[in-house]
Amino acid sequence: MLFDILDGAGVVVLLFVLAVLAFVVRLAMLRRGGASITCAFRLAEARPGRGWHFGVVRYNPRHLQWFRMFSAAPHAKHTFVRRGFEISGRRRPRGFELHAIPHTAVVVQCVAITRDRAPVAFELAMGEAAMTGFLAWLESAPPGLHQQPDARQL
Repeated sequence: MLFDILDGAGVVVLLFVLAVLAFVVRLAMLRRGGASITCAFRLAEARPGRGWHFGVVRYNPRHLQWFRMFSAAPHAKHTFVRRGFEISGRRRPRGFELHAIPHTAVVVQCVAITRDRAPVAFELAMGEAAMTGFLAWLESAPPGLHQQPDARQL
């Protein structure tokens, strides 16, 4: 009977170790696909202080992708077009947010365009160092990205 309990406990431990390993491998794969930072994401329509989800933001020359931290999905939960990205405000966490995100984080209020061309208002919460890299990505566009179609013909 003792061996049956140990066998059952061994299976549970093995499953736990495999889940942790899969989580670590997924995070490593997300970080390999371009510049990335760990941050929290919240849609602007959520109740104040609620709706924060931790994840990884990965940005490349054309898109910003947000992946949930605790998910097995290989694809991004949200993808935004860099060309339509705008920061509308910046603030410190307040109220209930102090329980959901680190109190040292900076909350950035954003409006962006999805791949489907739908505007979405959301907030990102990240540390100061991550904010510096994020703003550098946003402000430094590849040549021709912000040109109007008519300007390319000149």
